[in-house]
Amino acid sequence: MKEVRTLFFSATDNTRKMVQSVADGLSKGLSCPISENNNVTPFASREKMYCFSGDCVAVIGFPVYAGRIPNKILPFFQNNVKGENTPAIAVLTYGNRAYDNALREIQQVLHKNGFVVIGALTQPSQHSFSSSVATGRPNNEDLAKAEEFGLSLAKKILAGNISDCLPVDEGELVYYTPLTTHGNKANILKVMPESRRDLCDSCGDCALRCPMGSIPKETPWETTGICIKCHACITHCPKGARAFTDEVFLSHKEMIEQNFSARKESEYFI
Repeated sequence: MKEVRTLFFSATDNTRKMVQSVADGLSKGLSCPISENNNVTPFASREKMYCFSGDCVAVIGFPVYAGRIPNKILPFFQNNVKGENTPAIAVLTYGNRAYDNALREIQQVLHKNGFVVIGALTQPSQHSFSSSVATGRPNNEDLAKAEEFGLSLAKKILAGNISDCLPVDEGELVYYTPLTTHGNKANILKVMPESRRDLCDSCGDCALRCPMGSIPKETPWETTGICIKCHACITHCPKGARAFTDEVFLSHKEMIEQNFSARKESEYFI
């Protein structure tokens, strides 16, 4: 292999960290450079094609939303990321609940688009909705293990073993249904973050961070388009001016904190 290339969607930076650590291990093990890091989080970055030749190793990562690849990002992944029998490592981060159908989905898409998934990693991470669920993960230990995983994959490649790490499962994929603390369906699709005008200094950082291009730079206290609840605008706001205040959303957040705070471990497939 001549190079390692990455592609990732990472609104709160956790997926990027994991992808980078795996790529670092691969690069060291294969003695070849990481030639390109493709951050497809910015809205404009998803307007072009990303093609990976068979001479490279691709490390491709997404967060898990409702048990699958984020539905508003999925069409880009399906249509704009292509391989040529390219070895790929799939990296998924999830908010400590479950990755559900996301591993099957990322494998399905990569397989259909010309990749061979030689390795996969699922990483419990701090939930974007709550700082008290999997706090601080991925941590330094997680990142070190991800780099070791990359080194193991390099050995697999050098041994000439370019094969799927898991059987390709073409079964039906379903989304997780968010619930409230009372077990009712939490319909949060149209919920938008609120902004405190008294705290907002119009720096525009949230507008730059929004992966859907839904925050106007001229009026950053507004959300005028689709919101995928990624929390990029909240996580990166230097003034703490944005937050979700909807009662149903907050009940779903509380349900997650009550039921999914126990530590979970990373899973590696090779």
